[in-house]
Amino acid sequence: DYTYKCYARRGARSAALAKVSLMGAWALRCRANLPIGHQRLDGGYSEVNDKVIRRVKDGERFSLAKWLPIYRQIFESESLTNEGYLVAGLTAFGMEMRDGNLGRCQVILNKLNERLKEDKDGEIMRGLVRARMTLQREYLTFVGRATQHFMEAIRNEEFPRLKLPETMLVVAEGLRRQASFGQLGGDTPDVRLREGSPAVRVREVSPEVRAYDWYLAISKMPETQPKWRDEFRAQGRVPSADAPYEVQIGWIADRQLETLTKLGVVHPGTISGPDAGLLTAIVIEGLGTSEYINPGWKPVVGATQADCALIMDLIGKAVLDFTFRNETWPTSLGVLWERDIIHDRNYVNRFYCPVSGKPYLYQPLPGGISDTSPRTVLLSTAEPVNTNQGPRYGLFLANATLEWSASPVKPGELYKR
Repeated sequence: DYTYKCYARRGARSAALAKVSLMGAWALRCRANLPIGHQRLDGGYSEVNDKVIRRVKDGERFSLAKWLPIYRQIFESESLTNEGYLVAGLTAFGMEMRDGNLGRCQVILNKLNERLKEDKDGEIMRGLVRARMTLQREYLTFVGRATQHFMEAIRNEEFPRLKLPETMLVVAEGLRRQASFGQLGGDTPDVRLREGSPAVRVREVSPEVRAYDWYLAISKMPETQPKWRDEFRAQGRVPSADAPYEVQIGWIADRQLETLTKLGVVHPGTISGPDAGLLTAIVIEGLGTSEYINPGWKPVVGATQADCALIMDLIGKAVLDFTFRNETWPTSLGVLWERDIIHDRNYVNRFYCPVSGKPYLYQPLPGGISDTSPRTVLLSTAEPVNTNQGPRYGLFLANATLEWSASPVKPGELYKR
């Protein structure tokens, strides 16, 4: 939590805060699956392990899909001592958290509390249950933060289209993991992060319904190839391990939609709810591409020559880096973001001059770097920038230097002092 607060205080962008929060959630989830070493529980471990080995083969590799039902059955159906009941319950709790079943986690903790509340010598065991309750609250806080920040980052176009399917899957999973599906305690409301105030929980549309929207949007994205997946289902097949990554993400989304429907989530079957505008922009309008025009975004203007020089240096060197790697010039500056050479185009004012607010001038050159004169202009400002020498046009040259010219020079032309 301290790391997150430090990043937030320093004004880190939403994508960075989302990743820090997600790492915190992962760490807590891993902690929930660590065995507890206490001599009071030795007999409980022996008791539960004896029941487990009857259900698995010797040397069999761990599989959550198989082991989770085993521990569920032991916890719910077997006759156990208090120690064995606690061991089985906490192990099942860790696996349920790993699988994203908040409702079942709540049921396990409630049953453990009920079973152990009358145990005169059970204070240690009750303390372990309280520790898991605290861990779950902290986990949900981190999951809520990560989900909200990833949404903000997508809305701010901090991720290129190439990374949207996997990022959207993280958002959908985050929402699903906050839903208890009618179990005791109700749904966990979203964590809303308001500027200048601590996290405030606001009950709106239930998390599982919002999760359904995000899974549905993933399944409809052209990158996940909906028609191809439909053909697979019609033939009773599943994508192979070497199928395109985006297709596998779409298949995961399809399976989660089926699961949510079986769990009784009521949904109209079309993208709706509070995230409909954002998801529609992704699926239909091409959000995440350089061609997408966000009506709510405007470039920074009125900055200084130094700001302009910094951004031109970043963009110009990214152009050279792209060309060196791919042996061809980028067709547009937006390609640098789409291909993840520039990780966040907002940092470079989306390729607009921060002084005039006009887009930087660029055009791909013929040939490669070795065929280009070092004095060739790669990038230039559309309008002059005020400098100590008067109005000057910024020019980034093929030799990775920045010059300021009294007269305009177009990209592709040689600069002569």
